[in-house]
Amino acid sequence: LTLVSERVVPVSSRLLTVTVGPPASIRPEVPLTNSTGGVPFAGRVSIRDAGGNVVTSYGSGVRVSAVNATGVFNDAHPLFGHLTQGVVAGSANFTDLVIREAASYTLVYSSSDLLPHHSFVTIAVGPPAKLHIKTQPVPSTGGLFLSTQPVVTIRDLGGNLVTDGSPFSLTASLLTNTTHTHGLTSPLHGHTILPSVSGVVTYTDLLIREAAPLYFLTFSAQGSVTLAPHTSVSFSVVPGNASSLSVNTQPLASVGGVTLLTQPLLTLRDAGGNRVATATATTVWVQLVSPAA
Repeated sequence: LTLVSERVVPVSSRLLTVTVGPPASIRPEVPLTNSTGGVPFAGRVSIRDAGGNVVTSYGSGVRVSAVNATGVFNDAHPLFGHLTQGVVAGSANFTDLVIREAASYTLVYSSSDLLPHHSFVTIAVGPPAKLHIKTQPVPSTGGLFLSTQPVVTIRDLGGNLVTDGSPFSLTASLLTNTTHTHGLTSPLHGHTILPSVSGVVTYTDLLIREAAPLYFLTFSAQGSVTLAPHTSVSFSVVPGNASSLSVNTQPLASVGGVTLLTQPLLTLRDAGGNRVATATATTVWVQLVSPAA
């Protein structure tokens, strides 16, 4: 140090050495960059003494956590990745931090008794990345509209609804590994191809005729990017109430006054054409219709 005065000859002190002090706080080295839902981002902090010098000898790790700045916690633990990093030469480097839900967040870096550091990051909705079935189909009745119609949404990597951009065209199709019992091809009926509206596709009139214990709906999308098809949970279609008769065995030509050589065999069917095995006795009337003379 050199002391200077207008009337006194300057005097220099002994050599003064200032060393790095004990660790006191955590400070950022690289500013956080805003990201989109489900996309990794990075952060790097360093350990500093009271004067702001990097403490290279610090041996404990640093942990990072996140708090939703809006106070809405749809994710109990919104931050994913390697949340604790060791300190090397005074720095802790986080390279794979991920937040799924689009919102504003406060990241808190902490370690032992050091003064923590708070950083702010905004997670926006990203581009379309996948399909999500918001409303799954449930067991239904053959030949009738599915009792719960599926609702499918367009999501980003983090699962946020993508409402912007060009609409997608979604196609619903039917999958089954059930052996069909009466020859129906089990197609899916109704408006199976619909456009997305603000990222949502709502089906209203899908129906399946043939009863079977195991069906799946699969949805595929065409649009600005390629999205992987998505398949629903399994569901069943059961026979409904009897609504019609079918003639399984037709009568053949016979002789007047003699019992028909081949007696007709009738089956009760539901709206989808499935055989109805009703527990209640059903009376069937037969009427002879002769051609006009």
